[in-house]
Amino acid sequence: MTAITELYGSDSPVERVAAEVRGHAAKRGLRQVDLASALGLTQGQISMRLRGKTPFTLVEIYSLAEVFMVSPAELLPPMPMPNGARMQNSPVRAADADPTGQMLPPLDLNQQPCD
Repeated sequence: MTAITELYGSDSPVERVAAEVRGHAAKRGLRQVDLASALGLTQGQISMRLRGKTPFTLVEIYSLAEVFMVSPAELLPPMPMPNGARMQNSPVRAADADPTGQMLPPLDLNQQPCD
């Protein structure tokens, strides 16, 4: 298993979500008491979340996304791949390679009749 710090460096996903929430709140001029009220939390509870000491729940992330008028995905950090691997635009499937390991050209999903 890969350690969280290996994937994210010194910032954990909890800290990165907290940073996103802080940024969106600052952009909209919202204070901790405003966020706490929107989530039904105390100011102390929201403070712990904004400092990355306590993770936001999924329900809280969705609620904050509504408050900020953004997609919940904008509050979540991108998922890094282990060992420096990078995601490809389209996943490679076994059916995409011939038996020699050579990649086959992509299929045209919008084929037109030939004249």
